[in-house]
Amino acid sequence: MKQSQTYLKENSVKVDSSLTFQADRDFQEHLSKLSGLGNISYPDQVFTVQVLSMYNMSIESDWGICGIAAICAL
Repeated sequence: MKQSQTYLKENSVKVDSSLTFQADRDFQEHLSKLSGLGNISYPDQVFTVQVLSMYNMSIESDWGICGIAAICAL
């Protein structure tokens, strides 16, 4: 992280314009109501959880609560 910050300071580029992303609140509300993005169907197989890990993904510059709701690694 420090190397990245140093690089950016030493190699700064003048930006003539800026871009701001405005999230669609209706879409965010719709996504928050979903329990998932789809299903995997393997009728003859059973999957079990082998490892459960908890990670703190927040950084000092975060404005509020943020995190990853779920990850599945196969």
